[in-house]
Amino acid sequence: FFFQAEDGIRDYKVTGVQTCALPIYERSLEELESEAGESRAATPEVLEVRELLKGQRMALVGGVPRSGPKERIEQAFGLAHLEWIPASKRDRVSDLEPLLKDVDLVVLITRIIGHKHNDLRDACSARNIPWVQTRKNCGYGVNQLAHAILQQRSRQLSGAE
Repeated sequence: FFFQAEDGIRDYKVTGVQTCALPIYERSLEELESEAGESRAATPEVLEVRELLKGQRMALVGGVPRSGPKERIEQAFGLAHLEWIPASKRDRVSDLEPLLKDVDLVVLITRIIGHKHNDLRDACSARNIPWVQTRKNCGYGVNQLAHAILQQRSRQLSGAE
């Protein structure tokens, strides 16, 4: 793929419009990161989360569901099911709330859903569903999710709270 750049790099020997070739990636950073981590052994954090969530149902709110990352998350955490709820900053919270039923944990991908996480946290709390909110720069890689889950909900999920 080519594009024309009129404000490109110029020097006294170059005149006119320059063309540049750049690769276009259709996969997200999270997918590339997920694939890179696929060949590595599970980290201690992932193993700990697996013990906490084995056989449970988790909802991931944000982004566009993709089968590869979804399967990796389910397998890494030993989940009975991962309900990946597509959501963005434009979605209404009232449309997302009914999708939170019958899950044991909700993970909110803050970078993708924006400030809606406040209302979704309230909805989870009202239903007594533990929730985890990722940091703004966090995606849905298995290691990132495991870290967020352990930091925010490990005591509650283990029954210590």
